[in-house]
Amino acid sequence: MDIQNNTPLNPSWLSLLWKIVIWLIVWLVFSALVFVMFIWLWTSIDQAVSNANNNITNYSPLVWLSFLAIASLISIVWSIVIAWIYNVIWNEDYYDMKIISSSILTVNLLLLVPFLLLYGFVWTTESINGLFIVYWFHLFFAIYVSFITMDIVKNPNYSAVYVIGNSVGFIITILLFFIIYSVYNSNTWANQKNILFFPPILAFIIIPFISTLFEKIYYKFYEMWNDILYIPSLSEVMVDEEETDEVNVDIK
Repeated sequence: MDIQNNTPLNPSWLSLLWKIVIWLIVWLVFSALVFVMFIWLWTSIDQAVSNANNNITNYSPLVWLSFLAIASLISIVWSIVIAWIYNVIWNEDYYDMKIISSSILTVNLLLLVPFLLLYGFVWTTESINGLFIVYWFHLFFAIYVSFITMDIVKNPNYSAVYVIGNSVGFIITILLFFIIYSVYNSNTWANQKNILFFPPILAFIIIPFISTLFEKIYYKFYEMWNDILYIPSLSEVMVDEEETDEVNVDIK
């Protein structure tokens, strides 16, 4: 099924409301899943912190590598779940689930190498706070690139719109999280646990919300002024070149 969008999409306020409901449901399930996945770490981490005085000198790196696996798994699974839900409700926009799913999987796997190195480096610094910050940033960034991927596959001619919208949402998410982080004074393991579930609700709601809102704003701009962020497809460029060549031949 080949669907080509040559105009920016204008999601309705009702669809935005439905997406918020979907994001909230995903966050609730996500939180429960994270709790289950982390529950087996609590005792080990608590013991490591109490024995090592807030560093991880005697702590196995394999446990911290599990943070990498958890962040990647959560991002991949729930981004694809959201995409499938979108496909059921808004099939005309999110129609190619094979490409969307494989693209989300690919970009998240590509993130494994740099974040693996980053986790390993921070682990050598013996900083528990540093490892949690890397974990949260990994989660934010993985969800961010997953949503960008989903949107670009939906309408590649307006990739710039989705990159800008999701990037603004990503920046706002990071800023809000660090405000929460500073309010909680999260320099101890006890406070780290208290804010463990803030990152997913921020990432899964704010990033796509801002992106969808920017999409609506750009559509108004498109109606009133110009389609400045439109990126022609390769086929359109080839057609334009052929038409130009034909005109040059006629002139000769």
